[in-house]
Amino acid sequence: MAALLLSSSALWAQAAEDELPPPPPEPPAAELPPPPPEPAAALPSSPEPPPPTAESPSAPVVLPPEVEPVRDWYGWQLLINDFVALGSLGGAAAAGLKGSAVIAVIVPVAIVYDLGGPTIHWLHARKKIAALSFGVRAGVPFVGVLTGAALAGCARERSSANDSCRSRGAGFGALFGFAAATAIDASLLAWDAPRLEPGKVAAFRWAPFVAPGEGGAALGVVGTF
Repeated sequence: MAALLLSSSALWAQAAEDELPPPPPEPPAAELPPPPPEPAAALPSSPEPPPPTAESPSAPVVLPPEVEPVRDWYGWQLLINDFVALGSLGGAAAAGLKGSAVIAVIVPVAIVYDLGGPTIHWLHARKKIAALSFGVRAGVPFVGVLTGAALAGCARERSSANDSCRSRGAGFGALFGFAAATAIDASLLAWDAPRLEPGKVAAFRWAPFVAPGEGGAALGVVGTF
């Protein structure tokens, strides 16, 4: 009886399996695209050395060029002017001119001497220097005349001899004053205004520097010659 039940259950299970539909077929696997080609490995480039800096003790410190102002001297023009004026005055004194003849020489000489120098400064666009030049040319000879007359050692009494003594002292003081005024004007005032020329740099410059390094710092001075 038990064998019959097992046989009938096996037949029923076989019949149930025969009635089931077959399983659907599996979908085909999607084809993956081929992987992109790997880029060629870039060749390692040699690293560029860093630019030298002032922080490295061994790096040179280069100073930028500094333009030096240039000034032209035109004092020779003043010397020519004064040579003509004072030479004419000396020639008149050597000729022994007196009276109105002396005045006829002194007036143009004074004009050439007192106004010639300031005019030259004015033509060089040095207006303030022209005014200063006029003051030097008028003031220094006047001080020389007073100083020469005072140092002549003449007596105070009015006499022809004492007047001649004071005149000689004043004359020598005037000559000294004319020479001093010419020297001051031609050497100190007869310079053009400064101008810049890129082609000319300062002859000597220096500057301190500090360069920190491993375990300390370097102190020094650099310059251009």
